[in-house]
Amino acid sequence: MRHPSLLLPAIAASVLVTVSACGDSVTPVPGETSAPAPSTVVGEPAETRAGGGLPDVTPALDFQDQVGAGDGVLVAQVALPSAGFVVISTGDGTVLGAGAVPEGAEMDLQVPLDPPLTDDTTVTATLHADTDGNGEFDPAVDQPVAASPDDEGLEDQVVSTEADYDVR
Repeated sequence: MRHPSLLLPAIAASVLVTVSACGDSVTPVPGETSAPAPSTVVGEPAETRAGGGLPDVTPALDFQDQVGAGDGVLVAQVALPSAGFVVISTGDGTVLGAGAVPEGAEMDLQVPLDPPLTDDTTVTATLHADTDGNGEFDPAVDQPVAASPDDEGLEDQVVSTEADYDVR
């Protein structure tokens, strides 16, 4: 029979592995309510190549409703197979700002707006390729990124989504 003190490290390691495998959970605080922010995700950020290796990046964009001073937006997640931009515009197509995105995935990308928003409005985030490769957004040259042919129903569309912005 094994000595009980020798079993404790094995039991502790087993419990640690079991708890780690359970993932994160959120326990609500009594009296507080929270709802997830509305979010629109277009595309799937990354897929694993058949046979392993580095992931293939599929164009994707996660842009949520926000409240702020009107001088910038936050793009929760963006993925591009090559360097490009997230372009923020109004419904009439006026470009308010562009944020550079390196190849791959980027989280919490801040995009400054110029001119800043002064009224509550709906803004659009659109992925653009750095078509000329100069690292600066040029709306006359840098083309919108097409949705992946794997995204059913989006074959002829660009990766773009809207969010409401409330100026405070």
